Amino acid sequence: MRYLIIQIAILIIPVILLRHTWIRSCYFLQMFQQVGYKTNEFRSWIAAGFNDKVFTIEHFLMNVVLFLLIFFAAGKITYFTGAVTLAVFLSFWFWQPGRYVAGRDKKPLVVTSRVKRLLVVFFGLMGPLYGLIALMVWFQHLTGMQIGGGLLGSGVGSGTGFGSGTGSGVGSGMGSGMGGTSIEPGVWLQDPYLLTFMLLLVDMVAPLLLLFAGWLVKPVEKQIQEGFKRQAREKLASLPHLKVIAITGSYGKTSTKFMIDTLLRERYQVCTTPGSFNTPMGICKVINNDLKATHQVLILEMGARYAGNITELCSIAQPDISVVTNVGKAHLETFGTRDVIAYEKGTLARELKPGGVLVANGEDERVAAMGRERDDIERVLVGSEGSIRASGEVSVGHTGTEFEMIWMKREAGADDEVVGDVAGGSDDATVGVVGGGDDVTGAGGEDTGAESASDVVAGDVAGDVAGEVAERGVVQMPLFGEHNIMNFMLAAGVARSLGIRFQTVVRAATRLKPVEHRLELKQMNGITVIDDAFNSNPEGARSAIDLLAAFPTGRKFVITPGMIELGEDEEMENRRFGEYIAEKGIDVAILVGPERVRPIQAGIGGGGATSPGGTEVVVVRSLFEANDEMVRRAQAGDVVLYENDLPDTYSE
Repeated sequence: MRYLIIQIAILIIPVILLRHTWIRSCYFLQMFQQVGYKTNEFRSWIAAGFNDKVFTIEHFLMNVVLFLLIFFAAGKITYFTGAVTLAVFLSFWFWQPGRYVAGRDKKPLVVTSRVKRLLVVFFGLMGPLYGLIALMVWFQHLTGMQIGGGLLGSGVGSGTGFGSGTGSGVGSGMGSGMGGTSIEPGVWLQDPYLLTFMLLLVDMVAPLLLLFAGWLVKPVEKQIQEGFKRQAREKLASLPHLKVIAITGSYGKTSTKFMIDTLLRERYQVCTTPGSFNTPMGICKVINNDLKATHQVLILEMGARYAGNITELCSIAQPDISVVTNVGKAHLETFGTRDVIAYEKGTLARELKPGGVLVANGEDERVAAMGRERDDIERVLVGSEGSIRASGEVSVGHTGTEFEMIWMKREAGADDEVVGDVAGGSDDATVGVVGGGDDVTGAGGEDTGAESASDVVAGDVAGDVAGEVAERGVVQMPLFGEHNIMNFMLAAGVARSLGIRFQTVVRAATRLKPVEHRLELKQMNGITVIDDAFNSNPEGARSAIDLLAAFPTGRKFVITPGMIELGEDEEMENRRFGEYIAEKGIDVAILVGPERVRPIQAGIGGGGATSPGGTEVVVVRSLFEANDEMVRRAQAGDVVLYENDLPDTYSE
């Protein structure tokens, strides 16, 4: 029975540490997945949180306990006491790994094929370490060697103690300590100190081994990705009728993409990347799995965090029409300056097929300059001096957005093209030469809703307009935020270049739907929720606060962790955001992340719970705590804005 108790005490040690290592490894794998398996970003994240996540206070304290036991207590306590002491400390510090299991992950680990490949390599690195520990256990069992002489044979008495000598081995030390009895067959007694140290060491290095595994699988992943890219290129080459539309910009890409989708579906068969699919593998997945031969238009969103990203995307799908929304401060952390961002976004103009169309935000001087060096494309500028403009008063409120849109006449020759279906010949399109503005009718005489359906309108207008109004009318969108006006006009520019009539565009505007997590209006137990949780930026954040303030009744709440990836401007922009919250008289600001939200808190003003302007400030550690706080405070009729939601890698 005595041996059984000792064995159970020792068995607790590997059970606790192996469990902890597995949970910890899954957590780091989840974070690796959230940074897109980019080893440089994962390395930076590990370095930033090294003392909090990698070598934790629990690791430090456990090593201190081991040191004290080995060098000061091993010769004075029994084998059983040492094992139980370690088991107690491990249970207290390592059984509940709270820092790795939040219980409510915003984005749980998804076990994909890539994760499985990574785990194979990771286990391949961990295996030899655990194999070494197993050999050590076997060797100790055979020889009885131990750390701190006296661990297995230190005595507290004779006959019933654990030995009177230093215990040179299991046979002599244990034998004398047990009153001269021999070790029972099948009994495994191990040095708990060495076992604990070895397993603890593996637990500490597991995140670094995962990072190393990520580096090792890079060549394999690259080959796999090249295969997907090659498959996508071959599929696009087999669809010569297909027109590819690519959208990029610091902000507004996804919203503009879905607006284009809505407008073009008035006439064409459209395939659009879902959500925020804007990476090489996201685009390849849609092309390889979702694109059909019957589709006439393919709409792709192209994102970039590093120089060369858009070139890589265009190498997969070269655009016939490029759309650039703006050049903002997003990803300043990785690009450095807005000029570098502008050059990267301008790749869409440089990679545009000859005869293609560039639809650009003319209100952004960096975007307006794109494509000027090319005389083989048409540039359509959108804005006050462009061919598509907003005029008159703009109404933006909690019921939607309303403005007057104007289409200017373009220079002669730009619209005088041979009419045909944009995607290679519609069954009901009449082919012929039309002047600008003439309607196209189908084979049965019905109105197709197109003013020109040339393959892709080409010309050298370079954004110039004739100075005369071609069409004008009021656009009503069930969308919120003034920034959506520019997004819609960019979409209208694409629709016009593909022959969609003005009135068709205006009618389609009423059918627009908000993109998920982008000023999306919801109802929850009588509380109005404005969900703007996706990737906040300075302009969008102010628009969201404007919308919140526009609601005529109820108290106004904003829940936000602030904005990220703004480089050196991050603190300044978050402070300005706080100032704007106070300026608009928001009643309660629930700020997520005590360290990260300090600039917002400073901007709102006042060091207490309520700012001088009357905004009550509540600081919490997580979104889940913020939700709980909101539930306690908000009542039916109140309005709550969720402005940005950071991934788990930013948890404090």
